[in-house]
Amino acid sequence: MNAIEENVPSSPGRWSVSSPAVAFLIALSCNAILLFAIFDHFWWAPDDGYYAHIARRLLNGEVLFRDIEDFHLGLVHLVNALSMLLFGETLLSMRYPLVVVALAQSMIIYALIAGRSLPLAIVASLAVSAVGLPQFQNPSANWYVLFIAFVAATLLQTCNHRKTSVLFALGLLVGIAFLFRHLTAAFLGMAVLVTLLARADPHASEDGATGGQWLARSTILALAGILLAYGLPRLDPFTGPVFLAGPMAVLICVFRGPLTGNRATARILIVTSAGLATAFLPLLVYLAMNAALDDCFRVLVGMSRALLAMPFLDNPRYYHVVLYGLIQFLRSPSLPVFLNAGYWLSLLLLPGIVAFALVRRGWRSTDAMLATPIATVALFVGVAALHYQIPIYLSFVAPLLVAGTAMLASGRSVIAHSITGSWLVLLAFTGFHWQSSLPIPSRALSVLFSASEWPTDEVRLDRRARIVIDRKEAETHTRLLDLIGRNSAPGDAILSMPAIPEFYFLADRRNPLPFANVGLGTFRRLAEVKQRLESDPPALVINRRVDKYHNSDTALLLEWIRARYRLLQSVGEFDVYVAGGAPVGRAPPAPDTADGL
Repeated sequence: MNAIEENVPSSPGRWSVSSPAVAFLIALSCNAILLFAIFDHFWWAPDDGYYAHIARRLLNGEVLFRDIEDFHLGLVHLVNALSMLLFGETLLSMRYPLVVVALAQSMIIYALIAGRSLPLAIVASLAVSAVGLPQFQNPSANWYVLFIAFVAATLLQTCNHRKTSVLFALGLLVGIAFLFRHLTAAFLGMAVLVTLLARADPHASEDGATGGQWLARSTILALAGILLAYGLPRLDPFTGPVFLAGPMAVLICVFRGPLTGNRATARILIVTSAGLATAFLPLLVYLAMNAALDDCFRVLVGMSRALLAMPFLDNPRYYHVVLYGLIQFLRSPSLPVFLNAGYWLSLLLLPGIVAFALVRRGWRSTDAMLATPIATVALFVGVAALHYQIPIYLSFVAPLLVAGTAMLASGRSVIAHSITGSWLVLLAFTGFHWQSSLPIPSRALSVLFSASEWPTDEVRLDRRARIVIDRKEAETHTRLLDLIGRNSAPGDAILSMPAIPEFYFLADRRNPLPFANVGLGTFRRLAEVKQRLESDPPALVINRRVDKYHNSDTALLLEWIRARYRLLQSVGEFDVYVAGGAPVGRAPPAPDTADGL
């Protein structure tokens, strides 16, 4: 830690590389190879199918929130729909923009560090790529918000924050982030405001008096209240000191130091709010033109309440990952297990490390603390990983935390460069070699730290997917798609529950309900759902027997379905029900209990 924080001026000879142009090409080409090498591998079918299904419905002319219900504000679906227009209606098409933004953010951290150490910039960019998208390659809104956070941090680092255009751009970026994923965007907005309000203008007459800073101090207190309201229900002996204490300590340091005066604070709030509102303007126009403003509010509130009511969000904890890693290493100590355990342990400890480095500076000077905005942004955005404490959600913020750590070390001693660079190399190697593209069953904590490498028994699922996945999973989905094809016609409705919407897209069948996730959509709306299914009966019902989205409402809905449909076949963990008499073109088969996903 002392190596990270020791303020030693950089020297031209440190880790010298003969040509910056060559270093840039090395970083760009290596990151491109890393990201494209496996971008068509792995899927998490419920998520890939969810985004593909909604994108397809938008392309068919349906209106978000009026005809389609979702808890996102919709920009991710627009990006996915445009990707399908450009590259074809496949699951693979939605991954091209992901690779572009992942490559761009790796080069952002390269550019920020390159002036201090070219070798460190190269390995930092590779580590940022390796711990991010390859860990969970699907078109999640989290990846786009992550890229926006990199851009916002770059503006804070390189631009004059007093310029109206910069303030407006920062507000616009936060607004765009809200349109992708509002939870992460809220923490990004906190980081932006904290950085702006703590940069007092020494030439402004009112900035020197505490009484003239009440607006900034009130804003900091409000941010602290929001952080506590979100964090306290998720508090435990690990997340408290590692994830929450750091942002709170930064807020305390900022509160006790010089802040912008009232006029400057009002200007910051007004201009950034104008930028944020501008980001929302196209959505509001779209909703107004399609008479969906009321629907938007109703759907967002209803779906968010349903999601927060799901018990699976409270079960996993990050300290479980730490304990499993230690247990696995003690049971079978080996270099691969050590590297995998070290990979996750270091990522989990990064928020605390970044916070310690920032607060140690901030206790002396808030200017010194906030001189590395990407570290501040990483610290606050990292809190969003507490929403669902599984390794995948840590991967959604890990690139920022790695970038912030590398940036803190980049202007320090040769020892700091050497230690940080070596750690980044190990992190990138372990993340790419052992952790990337693992099938979801291989991500159970009991096997997460094993020495298993990429799955070798894979095939390409070509049915509107064009993605290479585990052979057993591909065989299960192929058999189910054959069943759907034999027992329904194009244009027919099917019901896929509770959260397996990939079958709507892959089989090219219609969803009779406005939502893709039946587990969330039926929350306190069971009578309405039954009425919709009676008026537009599905030809088939596919149910995944064990799914985290099953709840009391889906259990009642399944009873209702079984009273009207009969079991056609079981394939792995999926049951297929058909309406009426014998299935089309064949006698009823015996149930098949082959393993699926």
